[in-house]
Amino acid sequence: MKKIISVLLFFLFSVHTYALIYCNDLNCIFTDGSEKILIEDNVVAGAIHFLHSKANTDLLLMEFEKSARQDFNFSLSLEYVEKAMAELEAAKVNYARAAEIGERIGYIEKKMAWFKDYDYDTFITKNNLNKEIAGIVKGYLINADILGVYKHSINNINELLNILYLIRDKVKVNEKPDISTCWMLLQKYSDATLFGNYSTQMGLEILSNCEE
Repeated sequence: MKKIISVLLFFLFSVHTYALIYCNDLNCIFTDGSEKILIEDNVVAGAIHFLHSKANTDLLLMEFEKSARQDFNFSLSLEYVEKAMAELEAAKVNYARAAEIGERIGYIEKKMAWFKDYDYDTFITKNNLNKEIAGIVKGYLINADILGVYKHSINNINELLNILYLIRDKVKVNEKPDISTCWMLLQKYSDATLFGNYSTQMGLEILSNCEE
Protein backbone atom coordinates (compact mmCIF):
# COMPACT_ATOMS: atom_id res chain seq x y z
CA MET A 1 0.00 0.00 0.00
CA LYS A 2 2.80 2.43 0.86
CA LYS A 3 4.40 1.88 -2.55
CA ILE A 4 1.08 2.55 -4.25
CA ILE A 5 0.52 5.86 -2.50
CA SER A 6 4.13 6.83 -3.28
CA VAL A 7 3.52 6.22 -6.99
CA LEU A 8 0.33 8.29 -6.85
CA LEU A 9 2.15 11.10 -5.10
CA PHE A 10 4.85 11.10 -7.79
CA PHE A 11 2.20 11.21 -10.50
CA LEU A 12 0.36 14.09 -8.87
CA PHE A 13 3.53 16.12 -8.32
CA SER A 14 4.12 15.74 -12.08
CA VAL A 15 0.57 16.90 -12.85
CA HIS A 16 0.98 19.80 -10.45
CA THR A 17 4.12 20.93 -12.30
CA TYR A 18 2.50 20.55 -15.72
CA ALA A 19 -0.78 22.23 -14.91
CA LEU A 20 0.43 25.69 -13.98
CA ILE A 21 -2.19 27.20 -16.30
CA TYR A 22 -5.64 26.38 -14.99
CA CYS A 23 -8.78 27.58 -16.84
CA ASN A 24 -6.87 30.64 -18.07
CA ASP A 25 -7.35 32.74 -21.22
CA LEU A 26 -10.96 31.74 -21.87
CA ASN A 27 -12.32 35.19 -21.01
CA CYS A 28 -11.94 36.51 -24.57
CA ILE A 29 -15.27 34.87 -25.46
CA PHE A 30 -17.07 37.39 -23.25
CA THR A 31 -18.17 40.78 -24.52
CA ASP A 32 -15.57 43.51 -24.61
CA GLY A 33 -15.09 45.76 -21.62
CA SER A 34 -13.11 46.20 -18.44
CA GLU A 35 -15.16 43.57 -16.64
CA LYS A 36 -13.75 40.91 -18.96
CA ILE A 37 -10.36 41.56 -17.37
CA LEU A 38 -11.88 40.97 -13.94
CA ILE A 39 -12.97 37.51 -15.06
CA GLU A 40 -9.39 36.51 -15.86
CA ASP A 41 -8.09 38.14 -12.67
CA ASN A 42 -10.47 35.99 -10.63
CA VAL A 43 -9.62 32.85 -12.59
CA VAL A 44 -5.89 33.41 -12.00
CA ALA A 45 -6.48 34.07 -8.29
CA GLY A 46 -8.64 30.94 -8.08
CA ALA A 47 -5.93 28.85 -9.73
CA ILE A 48 -3.32 30.15 -7.28
CA HIS A 49 -5.53 29.27 -4.31
CA PHE A 50 -6.24 25.85 -5.81
CA LEU A 51 -2.54 25.11 -6.25
CA HIS A 52 -1.80 26.32 -2.71
CA SER A 53 -4.42 23.88 -1.45
CA LYS A 54 -2.77 21.11 -3.48
CA ALA A 55 0.61 21.97 -1.97
CA ASN A 56 -0.80 21.68 1.56
CA THR A 57 -2.47 18.40 0.65
CA ASP A 58 0.85 17.07 -0.61
CA LEU A 59 2.37 17.94 2.78
CA LEU A 60 -0.50 16.16 4.52
CA LEU A 61 0.05 13.03 2.45
CA MET A 62 3.76 13.26 3.14
CA GLU A 63 2.93 12.98 6.84
CA PHE A 64 0.83 9.93 6.03
CA GLU A 65 3.73 8.39 4.14
CA LYS A 66 6.19 9.17 6.94
CA SER A 67 3.91 7.41 9.41
CA ALA A 68 5.09 4.10 7.94
CA ARG A 69 8.32 4.67 9.90
CA GLN A 70 7.26 6.97 12.74
CA ASP A 71 4.22 8.17 14.67
CA PHE A 72 1.63 10.08 12.67
CA ASN A 73 1.86 13.82 13.42
CA PHE A 74 -1.77 14.74 14.12
CA SER A 75 -1.22 18.42 14.98
CA LEU A 76 0.82 19.14 11.87
CA SER A 77 -1.56 17.14 9.68
CA LEU A 78 -4.53 19.09 11.02
CA GLU A 79 -2.75 22.32 10.16
CA TYR A 80 -2.20 21.16 6.58
CA VAL A 81 -5.82 20.03 6.20
CA GLU A 82 -7.22 23.32 7.46
CA LYS A 83 -4.90 25.35 5.25
CA ALA A 84 -5.89 23.27 2.22
CA MET A 85 -9.56 23.79 3.00
CA ALA A 86 -9.14 27.53 3.47
CA GLU A 87 -7.39 27.83 0.10
CA LEU A 88 -10.15 25.84 -1.61
CA GLU A 89 -12.81 28.06 -0.08
CA ALA A 90 -10.96 31.11 -1.40
CA ALA A 91 -10.65 29.53 -4.86
CA LYS A 92 -14.38 28.82 -4.87
CA VAL A 93 -15.11 32.51 -4.20
CA ASN A 94 -12.91 33.53 -7.14
CA TYR A 95 -14.53 31.13 -9.60
CA ALA A 96 -17.99 32.17 -8.43
CA ARG A 97 -17.08 35.81 -9.05
CA ALA A 98 -15.77 34.98 -12.53
CA ALA A 99 -19.01 33.14 -13.33
CA GLU A 100 -21.17 35.97 -11.98
CA ILE A 101 -19.39 38.58 -14.09
CA GLY A 102 -19.56 36.35 -17.16
CA GLU A 103 -23.30 35.82 -16.75
CA ARG A 104 -23.80 39.56 -16.51
CA ILE A 105 -21.82 40.63 -19.58
CA GLY A 106 -22.53 37.64 -21.87
CA TYR A 107 -20.68 36.04 -24.79
CA ILE A 108 -19.55 37.32 -28.19
CA GLU A 109 -21.62 35.33 -30.68
CA LYS A 110 -18.89 35.16 -33.34
CA LYS A 111 -16.43 33.65 -30.91
CA MET A 112 -19.00 31.15 -29.67
CA ALA A 113 -19.02 29.70 -33.22
CA TRP A 114 -15.26 29.10 -33.01
CA PHE A 115 -15.73 26.82 -30.01
CA LYS A 116 -18.67 24.99 -31.59
CA ASP A 117 -16.87 24.23 -34.88
CA TYR A 118 -13.57 22.95 -33.45
CA ASP A 119 -12.36 19.34 -34.00
CA TYR A 120 -11.96 18.32 -30.35
CA ASP A 121 -11.57 14.59 -30.93
CA THR A 122 -8.50 15.02 -33.14
CA PHE A 123 -6.85 17.29 -30.57
CA ILE A 124 -7.60 14.87 -27.73
CA THR A 125 -6.16 11.90 -29.64
CA LYS A 126 -3.13 13.80 -30.98
CA ASN A 127 -2.15 15.03 -27.51
CA ASN A 128 -2.93 11.72 -25.76
CA LEU A 129 -5.26 13.37 -23.25
CA ASN A 130 -7.25 11.46 -20.65
CA LYS A 131 -10.36 10.81 -22.75
CA GLU A 132 -12.82 10.79 -19.86
CA ILE A 133 -11.77 14.17 -18.47
CA ALA A 134 -11.12 15.68 -21.90
CA GLY A 135 -14.62 14.57 -22.88
CA ILE A 136 -16.09 16.54 -19.98
CA VAL A 137 -14.15 19.62 -21.09
CA LYS A 138 -15.28 19.09 -24.68
CA GLY A 139 -18.89 18.96 -23.50
CA TYR A 140 -18.59 22.50 -22.16
CA LEU A 141 -16.42 24.03 -24.88
CA ILE A 142 -18.34 22.61 -27.85
CA ASN A 143 -21.34 24.51 -26.48
CA ALA A 144 -19.17 27.60 -25.87
CA ASP A 145 -20.13 27.21 -22.21
CA ILE A 146 -17.18 28.86 -20.47
CA LEU A 147 -19.41 29.64 -17.51
CA GLY A 148 -19.93 25.88 -17.26
CA VAL A 149 -16.16 25.40 -17.03
CA TYR A 150 -16.00 27.79 -14.06
CA LYS A 151 -18.99 26.17 -12.38
CA HIS A 152 -17.56 22.69 -12.90
CA SER A 153 -14.38 23.88 -11.17
CA ILE A 154 -16.53 24.96 -8.22
CA ASN A 155 -18.14 21.51 -8.15
CA ASN A 156 -14.69 19.91 -8.15
CA ILE A 157 -13.70 22.10 -5.23
CA ASN A 158 -16.83 21.13 -3.29
CA GLU A 159 -16.02 17.44 -3.79
CA LEU A 160 -12.46 18.01 -2.57
CA LEU A 161 -13.76 19.85 0.48
CA ASN A 162 -16.08 16.96 1.31
CA ILE A 163 -13.13 14.55 1.31
CA LEU A 164 -11.01 16.93 3.39
CA TYR A 165 -13.86 17.23 5.91
CA LEU A 166 -13.71 13.45 6.37
CA ILE A 167 -9.96 13.59 6.92
CA ARG A 168 -10.19 16.56 9.27
CA ASP A 169 -12.82 14.84 11.42
CA LYS A 170 -10.51 11.83 11.80
CA VAL A 171 -7.37 13.84 12.55
CA LYS A 172 -9.17 16.03 15.09
CA VAL A 173 -9.83 13.00 17.30
CA ASN A 174 -6.32 11.61 16.73
CA GLU A 175 -7.39 8.96 14.26
CA LYS A 176 -5.24 8.33 11.22
CA PRO A 177 -7.12 8.80 7.91
CA ASP A 178 -8.05 5.67 5.99
CA ILE A 179 -5.81 4.83 3.03
CA SER A 180 -8.91 4.66 0.79
CA THR A 181 -9.80 8.25 1.71
CA CYS A 182 -6.28 9.40 0.86
CA TRP A 183 -6.49 7.63 -2.49
CA MET A 184 -9.85 9.30 -3.12
CA LEU A 185 -8.29 12.70 -2.35
CA LEU A 186 -5.35 12.05 -4.69
CA GLN A 187 -7.65 10.99 -7.51
CA LYS A 188 -9.96 13.97 -7.14
CA TYR A 189 -7.07 16.46 -7.14
CA SER A 190 -5.73 14.74 -10.26
CA ASP A 191 -9.11 14.94 -12.03
CA ALA A 192 -9.68 18.56 -11.02
CA THR A 193 -6.18 19.60 -12.10
CA LEU A 194 -6.45 17.90 -15.48
CA PHE A 195 -9.88 19.44 -16.05
CA GLY A 196 -8.49 22.95 -15.58
CA ASN A 197 -5.38 22.21 -17.62
CA TYR A 198 -7.32 20.67 -20.53
CA SER A 199 -9.74 23.61 -20.54
CA THR A 200 -6.81 25.94 -21.09
CA GLN A 201 -5.05 23.73 -23.64
CA MET A 202 -8.13 23.33 -25.82
CA GLY A 203 -9.22 26.94 -25.40
CA LEU A 204 -5.83 28.31 -26.43
CA GLU A 205 -5.67 25.94 -29.40
CA ILE A 206 -9.09 27.06 -30.61
CA LEU A 207 -8.28 30.74 -30.25
CA SER A 208 -4.85 30.40 -31.91
CA ASN A 209 -6.47 28.96 -35.04
CA CYS A 210 -9.16 31.64 -35.36
CA GLU A 211 -9.00 35.16 -36.70
CA GLU A 212 -10.86 38.20 -35.47
